[in-house]
Amino acid sequence: MVMMFSQNQAVLLLIVLLAHRVFAGFETDEHRDMLVSRGDSVTFHCNVSRENASEITWNFKSFIYKHSILINQTFSNVSSDRLRIDPLKLNIFSAQPEDAGLYSCSVTSRRGLCSFSWNLTVSEDIEETSSSWYLLYVLTSATLLLLCGVVSAVCLWRRCRART
Repeated sequence: MVMMFSQNQAVLLLIVLLAHRVFAGFETDEHRDMLVSRGDSVTFHCNVSRENASEITWNFKSFIYKHSILINQTFSNVSSDRLRIDPLKLNIFSAQPEDAGLYSCSVTSRRGLCSFSWNLTVSEDIEETSSSWYLLYVLTSATLLLLCGVVSAVCLWRRCRART
């Protein structure tokens, strides 16, 4: 069976197919939780190909970083010396409690919108090694206390033996 279309029907079919291609683009959204200790460095990667991307946007609280690949221009109100942004990567050097919160990266391309988000928690806990220092302190104290007890017992034994 052969279908024949008029010129108007063919144009309409083409428009519908193109519209479907434009609006049926993929949309992905990935979310991750991250926990770092105060002073650690953090890197967020927007894991998409830059090849088909037209715009990349980073958001956190009141800061925004927007890079248009098509016109090769960047708008940013980021003023922190500890933050460095390349279009697909955000680095935080020496994370502080005020850096905690939701970070997001959105990439717009011909295929649609792709976004990533990270909920960053900055721990103010003392480093993990502090527990090993505590153990070393307790063992050293216990050893010295035991040594003092042994020395006292030996001295007392000698004194008692000298009297008899």
